[in-house]
Amino acid sequence: MTTKTLFLAWQDKDDEGRQWFPVGRLDVTPSLYRFRYIGGAKRAEEEAGFPGLIEFPHLDQDYRSSELFALFQNRIMSRARPDFAEYLRSLDLPQEADPIEILSANGGYRATDASRADFFCTVSDTSIQRRNSGSTASSRRNSCTSRWS
Repeated sequence: MTTKTLFLAWQDKDDEGRQWFPVGRLDVTPSLYRFRYIGGAKRAEEEAGFPGLIEFPHLDQDYRSSELFALFQNRIMSRARPDFAEYLRSLDLPQEADPIEILSANGGYRATDASRADFFCTVSDTSIQRRNSGSTASSRRNSCTSRWS
């Protein structure tokens, strides 16, 4: 596995324009998960009151773990669920898709996210490009890469 990068964006839901800010990145290697805020987080804090994420409270800290952080892991359906295979098919992903591919395709969305607007997209893994370009997941990815790559 090569290094994969997932970007995290936050939307100012209080703003009339509902502006999006790229605020963080998750870099993944075979042995390390690394999250850190990027320049957009400071801009989002100054312009829109971005509070930071509870899981990552300090904008200037470099967070590292040998396991996928709970913020990300909790946004992936359990492989133990009987409908997991169908879920992957709905995302146009192969059965062996890894967590980063799944987050890239599902946007990190959870039904409980009504008050929180997190959005994920991968930009460094070309294997994601094999999905059908007409799918919602691909549209999200393309939108993200054009704005933040």
